[in-house]
Amino acid sequence: MQTEEGMVQDMKVLVVDDEKLVRRGLISMMPWDRYGMKVIAEAMNGTKALECMAAEPADIVFTDLMMPEMSGFELMEQLKLQYPRTAVVVLSCHEEFAFAQQAIRRGAIDYVVKNDLETDVMDEVLERIAASVRSRADNRPEQQEASLHPLFYEGESPVRLHGIPGTEAQLMPHGDSAQQASAEVCQALWQGMRWLYEDESFEQLLTLTAELRLPQSQLKDMVFPVLLKSGYLLLSLEHSLRWISRLEQSRRWEEWREVLQEERSYLRNLLFREKHAAEVVQGILQAVVYMHGKEELDFSQNEVADVANMSRTYFSQSFKGVTGKVFQDYVKELRLYKARQLLLQSSKPIYSIAQQVGFKDEKYFSKMFQQQYGMLPSAYRNQNPLRVE
Repeated sequence: MQTEEGMVQDMKVLVVDDEKLVRRGLISMMPWDRYGMKVIAEAMNGTKALECMAAEPADIVFTDLMMPEMSGFELMEQLKLQYPRTAVVVLSCHEEFAFAQQAIRRGAIDYVVKNDLETDVMDEVLERIAASVRSRADNRPEQQEASLHPLFYEGESPVRLHGIPGTEAQLMPHGDSAQQASAEVCQALWQGMRWLYEDESFEQLLTLTAELRLPQSQLKDMVFPVLLKSGYLLLSLEHSLRWISRLEQSRRWEEWREVLQEERSYLRNLLFREKHAAEVVQGILQAVVYMHGKEELDFSQNEVADVANMSRTYFSQSFKGVTGKVFQDYVKELRLYKARQLLLQSSKPIYSIAQQVGFKDEKYFSKMFQQQYGMLPSAYRNQNPLRVE
């Protein structure tokens, strides 16, 4: 970090995890020096972490979420209050949508899946985090305007508002009813996901978003949940989190536009990897959204194929081509994903959750859950800081 005298110092790092072996492994294996970082302390839970911060504040805190005494989420809240300049990187054992969503909402700059920290990706992870921290340092909250950010949109060509000829985009008063209505339409279009596979829809959505001239905080609230959703639908958060990290470092709308175009192009290439027609990709995505929206996951492949308006055989072939996963494997992962959500958000007994997500046998469900996540559903619920009491 840069001192008031302009000297560059190493970024101080605090590692927080209740498993000593995990802390030691992370500290010893990560190439901290290469990215201007230095581990100054480690802690076994949030309470100990705050004691370390009081002794010597860190620039970056890498924290697990499920810890005794004080969870990672509770620690994040305290850091936000006591050390608002400290950046937080969340460590997790799994790509958990609910965790990632909560972490981003609470200000985490990155979300790292510990199981994925192989040697060949450590450089990428630290490079991304270092860039994000330096970007935050260059753009402190006290240096930002509290309301609208006209400089954020500087250089953007004037556009007509609401389709009215002769009008150019101006900064509209915050809370204006017309702007609010336009923002709601824009948000619905982002959530509709058509922009993923239709180039024209995507470009129109970028134009409409720029018209709104929203402050960055509201822009993030509109776009970030949608990016997380795109990763959730494909059962992979890695791409969504990289996307969000790049946007966090962008300080102009033109940079946002470039990142959105690049990352959307990457995702679109995945969806069209088998050169399917747009109608086929649209049908598969409709089927995916349908499955995710079901309260009870006892659907059949024929039922889902009907949603996509395809025969069972053609649907099976197309599904793998678009999502990269065999339908049966995707459904199993989705059911376990949903089970984790229910374990977080409800107090239903495990046998009831198993039935709701499509497993008729509770023992078989528990076996599949343990194979996938390394612990029984009961243990997952008990260790979870987001669980409903």
